[in-house]
This record gives sequence, structure tokens and C-alpha cells, in this order.
Amino acid sequence: MAISEKDRIMLRKLATEVAEIAALPIQKQKADMWRRLNQLEHGKPMVYLNDYDIPWHEMGPEVKLQTSNDFCRQQERRLRYILYQWKHMRCDMVVEPKVFCPLVIHDTGVGIQADLVSSEGDTGPKDTLVVTGASHFEPVIKNEEDIEKIQMPQVRVDWETTERNYELLVDIFEGILSVEKRGIGNVDFLSLSQEQRANYPISAFFWFGPSDELVKWLGVEEALTYMITRPKFVHQLMQRLVEVWLHRLDQYEKLNILTLNNGPNGVGSGGFGFTDELP
Repeated sequence: MAISEKDRIMLRKLATEVAEIAALPIQKQKADMWRRLNQLEHGKPMVYLNDYDIPWHEMGPEVKLQTSNDFCRQQERRLRYILYQWKHMRCDMVVEPKVFCPLVIHDTGVGIQADLVSSEGDTGPKDTLVVTGASHFEPVIKNEEDIEKIQMPQVRVDWETTERNYELLVDIFEGILSVEKRGIGNVDFLSLSQEQRANYPISAFFWFGPSDELVKWLGVEEALTYMITRPKFVHQLMQRLVEVWLHRLDQYEKLNILTLNNGPNGVGSGGFGFTDELP
């Protein structure tokens, strides 16, 4: 993969700014405060702003990408978002002196996809996660027969491409930021493109909320009413959903691609996952 000198200079410039922020003593102090909070020790309330919930498309020229290569733009996106968040909406964020190299993971999916329709014409997961105006989900699962459309996903890792990407990142950020390979488990949406976010099993992300999928596939109103009018149908669909995700998780474990998220990673508690209670 050829990286232009212009793209390389831009990434190193942004990385230098991030490295300067990461070197500040406050980073260790904040990490320790999150660690104490997660260990249920007394301390000040911590404030975490989930980067995934920020409407980055509205943030203006400071987050406009300038590199030309898709690979570079993935890294540029993460660096620019970190810098913007630190400058304008810092809260209790923690910045580390590293960049991530996601494992190149391929997932065949489950055979169906949510059909999100908005008043502005956006199509949600089929196109972009930037959805404007009022929206609703068109049902893609309507009866017991449709449940059979849900397929068991197959997961594989492209280790060769992963290593090539890693070596390229090490070369780009040499002397500025360290590079860390990351597998499934790190909720790092900052570096993901809209397409990757829409197909999140491909990314270094793991989150399973059965009710989330239920609403997306049945429709909001249908999901709520079916719990009363068609409880057997809902139970069958939930059972299939759980089986699908356990099958996916078993493959993650077998492939050894699960990654610890006990750092500046968003976790289910609604904060950072810093803790000394994991390996």
C-alpha cells in the first residue's frame, strides 16, 4: 500500500499533537480516578461523553479529513476526533500515547439487515449512520418462517493483511505514538468509517443487546405489541438471536481475537473501563 508523503506528514503532525496531550500528568490522574470508581471506591462523579453519540458530521472544519488514502483517513479520523474532543468537550476523557491497528476480521453476517427509513431519505445501516429527521424501522421479520432467514455468521481473520497494516502504522508513527493491535472488545468508533460502523462485526467492537436487534428487525411498535399478542413468536426470535451471538462469540474465542477493554474504552457501565481487577 502506497502512502503519499503529504498524507504521512499530516498524520505525523496530528499524532504529535495527540502525543503532547497524552504526556500530560492529568492523563494518569484521570485514569486512576476511573480505576477507583470502577472498584467502587469513594471519589468525585466522573463524566464520560461517548464519542459514538457525537454528531461528528456537524462539528465543522476541525474534523474535516484531508488525507487521500482510505487507510490514512481511518487513522486521521481518530486523531482529529480525539483532538476536537479534548479541546471542546473534554469531560474526564483519557488520552493514551498510542494508535490502534484493528485486526482485519471478516464476518459473513446473519443474512438480514435492519431497514431504517427516515423522513430525509437516509437508509441507516444500509448506507450511513448519520440519520436525519424522524425515522422508523420497516419490519424485516414478520412471522416464524422469517426467523429461518437468520443465518449463523462465519468469522475469519486475515492475519497477513493485519500484519501488513501494523507494519505500515509503525512506520508512519515511529517515534511519536506506539501501535497496538486490537481485536474484538475495544469499542473504538473513532477510527471507523460510516460503512464500518454500519457493519460493526467487521470492526473491533462487541456489543450484544437482544432487545436492540428485536426492535430493529420487528419495528418499534411491533416489538412492543408482540410481547403481549405474540409472546411465543418473540421468544422464538430471541432464542435465535442468542444462538447467533453465542456462535459468533465462540468463534472469537477460538480465533483468539478477544481484546481486553480495561483502559480508555467505553464499557457497559457508561464510562471508561480502567481497572486493576482484570489481567
